[in-house]
Amino acid sequence: MFAEGQGRTQLRQIQPTRIIGTIPVFGLQLLTEFPPTITHFVSICRCRNADEDAKAGLNLNAESGAKMAIPLAENHWPNSKCAKAFWSQQRIPPYRQLLSDTLDWADPQPGERWLDLGCGSGPLSGGLWNRSQGKVGAVTGVDCAAVNETAYARLRETLQPPPEDRIRFECRDFSNGLTAYDEAAFDNAVSGLSISYAEHFDEATGKWTMFAYDRLLSEVRRVVRPGGRFVFSVNVPNPSWFAVAWRSLPTMFTSGRPLKHLKASWRMLRYGRWLKSEARRGRFHYLPAEIVAEKLRAAGWAHVEHRVSYSRQAYIFRAVNSGQ
Repeated sequence: MFAEGQGRTQLRQIQPTRIIGTIPVFGLQLLTEFPPTITHFVSICRCRNADEDAKAGLNLNAESGAKMAIPLAENHWPNSKCAKAFWSQQRIPPYRQLLSDTLDWADPQPGERWLDLGCGSGPLSGGLWNRSQGKVGAVTGVDCAAVNETAYARLRETLQPPPEDRIRFECRDFSNGLTAYDEAAFDNAVSGLSISYAEHFDEATGKWTMFAYDRLLSEVRRVVRPGGRFVFSVNVPNPSWFAVAWRSLPTMFTSGRPLKHLKASWRMLRYGRWLKSEARRGRFHYLPAEIVAEKLRAAGWAHVEHRVSYSRQAYIFRAVNSGQ
């Protein structure tokens, strides 16, 4: 899955002034004013790491007239533990079906150059190679977790014919756009359950926005040649991880290592709770199919179609660069 070391979010320096903050008390967010000593401390110091801040439940905003502080937010995506947790999803039946359905619509052809956004350990990249019998021109996987470079090295060792440097990994954050790539650098693009996590925080309003998501759709169109395809999956609104886990139970008993499978499933459910929590805040985006289609058309994509997969917890979209 997913992007050029986002790292941990930090509070930006704010003017020494009174600070209004929220503290969770019995599940409620209560407003309070922090004393000048804390105000001064925040104005001259970096905040603690995101994990500590999230546990403390502290979210500081400067009072009117001061600079807005970026909200404290955990970012698990660049972390190795998170990346490896999602590697394990490739073994479960719902994901294997999603992968197969996505590749059916991608239909890779000889010589094509593919971009794989939020590539994770490379299941789609490897799938494009295998479906084309090693005849695609090149596949570039982009993800924010650097550990996926190791996964790609292993992937290249398993593929036949050997892809050598025709399948490569690049550590980048697609929330910042795709400025590293020229116009029409690729023939087509794919993505698996990733673009929903393009994030942008507007300091002026103090809110998470859709800016990075919308920009990414436009950026993919820019780097894909006219007439090229974009095939990707996104989760449905309020996805049920339980439905996916339930359909995956048989794998636990047939894998030969049920405890390992159970542990991997637990890690994925844990990160799944984080994803849904952040989606409720507006940071991540689980959108209805008609909204995704509307955004694709607004970004210049044509012939937009979609289907359901992943135990009905994901949409697969296919669209064509209109070239206009």
